Amino acid sequence: MSKTVFQWLWPVRVVILLLLVGASTATCTAKQPKTKNQLIYAMFNDSIVKNAVSDSILSIIREAKDVKASLIKMGTDSAKVVTDSLVTLSTKDVAVVKFIITEPQNYTSNIVVLGLFIPSFRLEFTAKKRTLSALFDFGLGKWSLNDEKDVEICRYDLADKSMARFASALFPDDELLTIVSGKKEIKVESDKTETK
Repeated sequence: MSKTVFQWLWPVRVVILLLLVGASTATCTAKQPKTKNQLIYAMFNDSIVKNAVSDSILSIIREAKDVKASLIKMGTDSAKVVTDSLVTLSTKDVAVVKFIITEPQNYTSNIVVLGLFIPSFRLEFTAKKRTLSALFDFGLGKWSLNDEKDVEICRYDLADKSMARFASALFPDDELLTIVSGKKEIKVESDKTETK
């Protein structure tokens, strides 16, 4: 072959090689794209929570980096008194709390039950200088979201005992949380009196 044919083939080979390398690296990705069903399920779950509470409330929960947990005990004057058991949650615990709170099943029902709403556990979310509190009454199986002035925004039924188990793990010495989370059975001593 002549010298001009080799001069012409050399740049063509380089261009083809570059195209092949580019095509092979462009199709390799570390993250698999979500399937259509996964995207529809995520949008459906997100819309349930957004319909239950407004976007601004949901954004406080999702964007909160500072989350504090505390126990609520009844005082001598029957007023709710937050104990000195205030705990600032770690980033891992914050992720767990956000996962539990944004579970769509926690926003689907608010069945009327006989009894007063007396919370025993409180979470306080702070984001963008706004505060939102979540109060949990594990005895009734209900929870509520309250604003900065502690005015109730909404109340729903708890879907399961996930938050009770989390609170019990956070405060293992609290006997009430241990019982309602299902970690300890209630022992009842019966009065054995004979009747004749």
